[in-house]
Amino acid sequence: MRYPKSFFIISILIFVSCSTGSSEDELTLTKDTSTSTTITVLEQTPETSTTTTTSLSEEICTGDNNKNIDFTKIRNIQIFLNKYNFNAGDEDGYLGLQTTNAIRRFQTYAGLYPDGDAGPITLETMNNWTGCETQSTQVQNTTTTTTLATAESTTTTTTPSSTTTTVVSSEINTNYDDIGYFASVSLSDNNIQTILKGLNNSNSICGTPYYNNLENNVLNYFDNGNVQSLNLLSNAFKESSAITEITSITNEEIIIEIQGNGDENFNFFFVEPYSSKIISVIPDNISISPGLTKAIFLKQNLKEGYWFYSFAENGSGDIVKSSGLREFSINPSKSQFRDSQTTVEKIFFTKNGNFITYGENLSTVDQIEVSFITDQILTTRENTTEVINSNASTISLTNDSQADVGELLLIDNELLYVESKNGTQYTVTRGYLNTILKEHIVGTSVKKVNQISESSIISDFAYIIIRNEDGLKFQAPLEGELSVNKFNLEGCPNGRYSFEEIKTFGWREQGSSTISTSTNKNLVKSIFNKEFVITDSPINYQPPSLKGSDPTSGEFLNDGPRNLTASTGNSVTFRFNGLTQGSTEIRFVKLNFQMIPTDSSKLTKNKSVIQKVNNGDFNFTINFQSFTNDESEFNNIWEQGYKYIFKDFEVFDGLSKTTFFNDGNIKYDSNKADSQHSAYYLDQFSFAVP
Repeated sequence: MRYPKSFFIISILIFVSCSTGSSEDELTLTKDTSTSTTITVLEQTPETSTTTTTSLSEEICTGDNNKNIDFTKIRNIQIFLNKYNFNAGDEDGYLGLQTTNAIRRFQTYAGLYPDGDAGPITLETMNNWTGCETQSTQVQNTTTTTTLATAESTTTTTTPSSTTTTVVSSEINTNYDDIGYFASVSLSDNNIQTILKGLNNSNSICGTPYYNNLENNVLNYFDNGNVQSLNLLSNAFKESSAITEITSITNEEIIIEIQGNGDENFNFFFVEPYSSKIISVIPDNISISPGLTKAIFLKQNLKEGYWFYSFAENGSGDIVKSSGLREFSINPSKSQFRDSQTTVEKIFFTKNGNFITYGENLSTVDQIEVSFITDQILTTRENTTEVINSNASTISLTNDSQADVGELLLIDNELLYVESKNGTQYTVTRGYLNTILKEHIVGTSVKKVNQISESSIISDFAYIIIRNEDGLKFQAPLEGELSVNKFNLEGCPNGRYSFEEIKTFGWREQGSSTISTSTNKNLVKSIFNKEFVITDSPINYQPPSLKGSDPTSGEFLNDGPRNLTASTGNSVTFRFNGLTQGSTEIRFVKLNFQMIPTDSSKLTKNKSVIQKVNNGDFNFTINFQSFTNDESEFNNIWEQGYKYIFKDFEVFDGLSKTTFFNDGNIKYDSNKADSQHSAYYLDQFSFAVP
């Protein structure tokens, strides 16, 4: 099959304007992920697309007039999408995957069903668009029959009509507003998981710290793939004794029941067809009765293919894992099987369009690109039989079936785009995707890149972990194979960085409750020899510190409750005036308590409270809204019959975390050796909830 030259490059671009492209989850042709992902057209002519940022004042937004634009022409759609930062790539008039994905993002933002088809309702919405709109919380499913004129052909697509439903979509967070633990179920073994959502900025390669030391059964943000977070708590989730399963499948609907407390506030999580991501879908109808929650999902509002019901949760701290019947299909036009993942074949690492050499010195103003390819998406061809010079644009291969026009070849570490061929003579674009353009000797391996589509792609999501010489680690999300993921280096401290790990996730096959993953990891050296150095950063990382007393007056700098008896409606405050930030701002803290039972029928356990830091204020107040006889995961509801002893607090800055224990010890999440602080009296902080 012939691919347009734009087929193989995918970019992540995030803009801020009066109206921005949504980064929320979308049903896409090639992948289902929560980051904003598109295919970028690679042309030999200069870039002609432009991006316009519309300024919005606090009082008024001056709207644009798009009523007279002919949106039946794809190039006009591309210009429109780029103008409002939905990133359609090159304005070339071709309806490629990048344009389709940009249409999906626009549709999601506008509240239309994100099918990627520019039908009558979508085109009418574009004509009426002013640029001052806010993001819709409703996703409408509509009928669209579209005929669009492209530079080469006419495309007609149709999607079924249906009623309106609300789909809660996930996103890769790029701010620090939402911090805490959220619920999930492992994609690999189907066990319940708790995931930490901390600092998460996917613009920067150093924007999402990867923590070496988390409590048992708690994962870093991307450890379970690109999952969705809704209810955030300060403590790890646990498995509920309630039961949930699919109880009925008809031609029109899916019925799911939860046998528990009859709560209507449950969120229902699924794995979409051709996806490795767990998303939440709001039911079209929900009813409750004593001990029973019944949710109805209309099939017409769901994507075609095989779905998997994973779990439900209602913010109580319990995960209700599905059992029994968990899979259902929506008008599947084909089976949902693929080749198993084996390993990552190559990682492509470039800077501003140029290949990054091993150990190259990078600047914090550089933009880097990362992409990968697995071995299963390659087909081995005959090795080269003639030398290929580094400046040759026409090469000779063994036969005329090595690749077709519009396809990619991987020769050693270089990608070549086939422009045309005449027998065994192939005219190619060299160094595609900024790979190394070099001479290839006789006997060099040749592999063809197979067609990339929603069903043929092996890995639809991955993440990399990079570490620097101080032991700081960062995690960065990658879209599917041969996508180009762009990052800046803002906020990265000085040091030498190594690619430590890449983990890929394959979409779920029908009949399976888990997905396949592959991991390339090296804790000592770097994988694929990918290393770089930063020396111009203003940051030389230093962790926060804690002093116990004022050096002049000798007064304690930190304070907290001492043997206080809590009562409903009261509060306690912990003041850490001896805490000093290091080289980066402290973002949030986690206060940890040991629970000593005052009732012999209870067991010793732990409770935590996560609080954000505002304007450098290190005073943290806990309000006692109510007490309960049961275990509570909430910050303002506390279990009775315990004395709560302050055990330690974990301090999360922009790059790492540091734990200050009540016995004077300090544990760093980096390579820095453990040390001690002088606030020896922290173990005196306690309160009782009788």
